[in-house]
Amino acid sequence: MLPIFAVAISLAFCFCPGFGNPCSDLETADDFAASFNLSGKVAIVTGGDSGLGFATAEALARQGAAVVIGGHNVEKCEAAARNLSATTGADVRSSPLDLSSFANVRAFADKFLKDFHGKLHLLINDAGISHETVSGGKTEDGFEQVFQVNYLGHFLLTELLLPALRKSRPSRIVHVASEAHKMACAQAGFSAKWNPFPRCARDFTYIPPPVMTKPNTSLYGFSKLMMIEHAAELSAREAKSGVSAYSLCPGLVVTDMTQANPDIFKMCNSSLSSWIQKPCPYNPQQGAAVITYTALGDALPGLWYQRRFGCKAGTVERSGFTDAMRSELYSRSQKMVGVQSSQSAEIVV
Repeated sequence: MLPIFAVAISLAFCFCPGFGNPCSDLETADDFAASFNLSGKVAIVTGGDSGLGFATAEALARQGAAVVIGGHNVEKCEAAARNLSATTGADVRSSPLDLSSFANVRAFADKFLKDFHGKLHLLINDAGISHETVSGGKTEDGFEQVFQVNYLGHFLLTELLLPALRKSRPSRIVHVASEAHKMACAQAGFSAKWNPFPRCARDFTYIPPPVMTKPNTSLYGFSKLMMIEHAAELSAREAKSGVSAYSLCPGLVVTDMTQANPDIFKMCNSSLSSWIQKPCPYNPQQGAAVITYTALGDALPGLWYQRRFGCKAGTVERSGFTDAMRSELYSRSQKMVGVQSSQSAEIVV
């Protein structure tokens, strides 16, 4: 999602839309996926019970993919799966997934691998929370809630499913991130809000981050920055195994999360709206076009893509994080989630 305070800064780091964009203004996830035959393919969409995740799951199912919707609300996930099965005729299932619990993530992965015999072509990591929708605090695993749900939970899920993704190569991992990463330090209170060159991610002082105790602070942007760096590192590590990874921002989209913070849409009613995105806001199908583009199209692996700029690759504001830190972030994250490096060692094919 694209908070108000990120808009002006993001404009300074990106180019305006032009000819040859992978996605047109009004293109939907269904539109982009329509030319692909996904029969025999298996996909997981976390958070696929509503919003962007549902739109993505729908687009993939319409083209014949078997889709597993993972979410913490069991009834909502089951209803979404029944809905999509009925409307698309595809094999769409639901499976409980609580990203705030490492034990639950492991149970989800175990069940999936048994049900689909270790076959997986697309992993869409879409689920996420913000401090507008949760109270924060620590999870049962001892990490700040937003950081664990958005980043560590998806990191563990990806690690557990890498063998299946490698087995099913070519396969793809897509992280739904946000332009909020550009304000990661200021949002979290790790640097002054007026600082134009924050460097709170220049080392591992805030990785993992503390629980947010100051008013109006949030780890949403910081967790999304970690997802972006994770996707870049994954793409480099897995290049020889046939697994590619991508990160993206879907823009201002009407979802349950953004509706919890209506101030986000004030920009759509301003004179700047045509510079932010067209239309403003997107509906879930329009925002999810960038998800299906990175999942199915000719996007280059390891980059960060923006729906509002025609699904083109954009520039990441890294807050001091460097390429040299990516490998250590990966190994530290493995330790945080309790995965041995040997369990997900790079396979050279």
